Order: sequence, then structure tokens, then C-alpha cells
Amino acid sequence: MISLSLYDESRSELAVFWIGPFGETGGWQAGERSFDVPTESREAILRIGLFGATGTADFDEIELFRPE
Repeated sequence: MISLSLYDESRSELAVFWIGPFGETGGWQAGERSFDVPTESREAILRIGLFGATGTADFDEIELFRPE
């Protein structure tokens, strides 16, 4: 899974967004998610991992962008 946590200037959590979970496919799997970022956001933490699951996971070409 991929998680993005957003924080305000006092480091209070404003929102958490998730992409996944991704199941066993034996091949690559694409995931995408759009979300609204609160205007008071000042910091973000991106987490990538198994989040308690067992096995292996490979991630490639992770991108964060703001639409124009």
C-alpha cells in the first residue's frame, strides 16, 4: 500500500489518503488516486510498504503532482 499523510503548521494531522491494497497478481499493477489537499497543509509524509502484511512488494514510478 501507499499512504500520504498531510499535516498543518503545528504538525496536527489533517488527512490521510491510501492507494491499495494491492493483491497478489504475479505481475505489475497500476494504481492511481486523486484527492483534495486542504489549504492549511504544510507538510506531507509518504509511506510505502506492506503495512503489517508478509511477503515482498516492488513499487516503481511513484509520482505526486498538482494538476495545472
